[in-house]
Amino acid sequence: MRERVLVETLEYLWKQDFSCFEVIVVDQTPRHEPEVEAALTGMRERDNFHWLRAEGWANLPAARNRGLERAQGELVLFLDDDVILDGDYLSQLTKAFAESGADSVVGPVLQRGEDEPRSLADGIPNPEDPLGELRSAWVEGGRGCNMAFRCEVLGREGGLWFDPRYLGNAILEETDLFVRLRGRGGKVWLDERLPVIHLADRVGGCRAATFREGKRLPKHFVLFFHNHLLLGWKRNGFAGALSGGWKQYRRLSEEVSFQRKLFLFLALGGGGLRLLPTVFVDRGPQSSEEGGRFPVGHGDAENLSSPEPAATQ
Repeated sequence: MRERVLVETLEYLWKQDFSCFEVIVVDQTPRHEPEVEAALTGMRERDNFHWLRAEGWANLPAARNRGLERAQGELVLFLDDDVILDGDYLSQLTKAFAESGADSVVGPVLQRGEDEPRSLADGIPNPEDPLGELRSAWVEGGRGCNMAFRCEVLGREGGLWFDPRYLGNAILEETDLFVRLRGRGGKVWLDERLPVIHLADRVGGCRAATFREGKRLPKHFVLFFHNHLLLGWKRNGFAGALSGGWKQYRRLSEEVSFQRKLFLFLALGGGGLRLLPTVFVDRGPQSSEEGGRFPVGHGDAENLSSPEPAATQ
C-alpha cells in the first residue's frame, strides 16, 4: 500500500499549476515493488526530480538535512510520502510567504479517520474547530508532514538544522526546530489555504522501526527527556510543563504501550503545549544516505543553532 502511495504523492506534485520547483526524495527503502521502481526511475528524466537512494536505519531529521543540502530554491517544503494536496498548493504557498513575511509557513492537516480534525494553531478561539472553520494565524509550530521554511533561515545559510539525535519516528523533532527558530525571533504562519490530507499509512515508515529497534529507544528517550522536559521546565515552569504533557499525552498514538505513554507524558510536558498541539505523526521511509555526514547540533537547545558535522546513525 505505502509503496504506491509514494508515487501518488509525487503525482500530485507533478500536477501543480506552479512550474518553478524541484522535488527531492530521500529514499531508504532498499527494494521497491517493480512498478514503483519503474515509476521512480522514469521520473529521473525530469530535470527537477532528485532521487537520493540510501540504506540503513531510517533517520528523519538527517533526511531533512540531506534535502536541505541539496535544495537550490529560496523556499523548502517538507511533505510526508503519504499526503494529498490541491493542485494550486505551491502557488498558494508562495503567496503565503509573500503576504505574511514569515520565516516558516505551515498548513492544516486532515488526518485520515478524523471527521473533525483538530486545529494545529495555538491561540485560535476554539482549537477543536473542524478544519473548514480553521483561521489563518500566527502560531508556534506545525506538523512535519506540511511545513515550509525560507532557506535563508535553515541549513548552512541560516545555521539551523534538524537534530538527527531524534531516532525512530523522531517524535517532536520538528517541534525542536520550531523552538530554536522562534528563539531567534523567527515567525511561523499557519495558512488556511494550505491543507493536506495525511493518509498516515500504517504499513512501513519509521514509526514501525521505532518499536522494532528496542535497543535504540533508551538513547532516544534520554535525549527526548533532556530537550523536552528539562529545557521545557526552564522555559515554562513546572506547572506549564505538566500541563503541556497532559495535553500531548491525550494525543499519543494508541500503539504506544502504557509504560511509554507514562514516560512521554512527562517528556512531552517539557515542550509545554505552547509549542504544538498535535505532533505524533506518521512518516514514510525517509533516511540519510548510508555513511553520510550531516551538520548536527550538540548540547542544549540554545547551542543547537550552531551545528557541527557529526556522523548519523
